[in-house]
Amino acid sequence: MITVYNSLGKILFANNSDVLEVTNKIIEEQTVLGNFYLEDYIDVNKFYIVNGTPVEIPNQPSSYHVFNYTTKQWDENIALAEQSVKAIKNQLLQESDWTDTVSAQTRLGETLYNAWQDYRQQLRDISLQSGYPLEVIYPEPPVS
Repeated sequence: MITVYNSLGKILFANNSDVLEVTNKIIEEQTVLGNFYLEDYIDVNKFYIVNGTPVEIPNQPSSYHVFNYTTKQWDENIALAEQSVKAIKNQLLQESDWTDTVSAQTRLGETLYNAWQDYRQQLRDISLQSGYPLEVIYPEPPVS
């Protein structure tokens, strides 16, 4: 069993094989590439390596964070957060499209129709919130 990691301590892969010839071949290939190895199986998703010693990666603060192996800290991934917020916003707009038709004002009545239009505008303006995209408050749809 071996774990292969690079100079930043990022575990590239872990091989759970006890077959000596497979292990030796992997070690030879990886050291030629400039990577390092440990003679142990270390979970790729839970650890990084410092001076040949596994160090547990701290809990991910949010799904918008990516672990930085250079700084050994979680970095906010703004692009990922924006992508997620836009997807949710578009889904909510699509689910409320039925309120934005020619006949919707007659069916809903003016007050409820206007409430739906306000809701949809708040969704379109979600990127104007001060915490965007990491701290977003989605508007509540009107009660029909």
